[in-house]
Amino acid sequence: VGLIGFGHIGWALYRYLEAAGCKTISIYDPYVDPAVLPNDVELVPTIEGLLTNCSLVSLQVPLTSTTEDLISVKELRLLQEGAVLVNVSHGGVVDESAVISTLNEQPKFTYVADTVSNEPHPDVSLMDHKNVIITPHVASLTSDAESAMLEHAVANFLNQKTAV
Repeated sequence: VGLIGFGHIGWALYRYLEAAGCKTISIYDPYVDPAVLPNDVELVPTIEGLLTNCSLVSLQVPLTSTTEDLISVKELRLLQEGAVLVNVSHGGVVDESAVISTLNEQPKFTYVADTVSNEPHPDVSLMDHKNVIITPHVASLTSDAESAMLEHAVANFLNQKTAV
């Protein structure tokens, strides 16, 4: 399994994978301090290295100018046959037209996303493909996450903050 992005969500996903018995977890995150990583993960220096060596890849990165279309045609061509790409980041992190092309060229490729580029209006050709699972951007809506968001909002209000 390869994780692209190892912030709070990456760490949480790592804990689930470890608990499920996953033996090989690779991470690509140019901002992570290698000293804080668990001993059983491999920090991969390039995204290309991670994509070529992992059959399941999960993205959990913010949408910024450097992560927009982070996964496009070039990166998708590096994936192993039958690979699964999971996007729990933001729609713009993955070039969906490249995903559609890859789905048409590689019948065993699977794309799972909790978000799409043009939310709430997903590309119909993406939705109609049998190897695609799209959820309505609800991956973070757990009771713990909702409580934390509410606590954060109340703290901001009490401290008179208008932005996070």
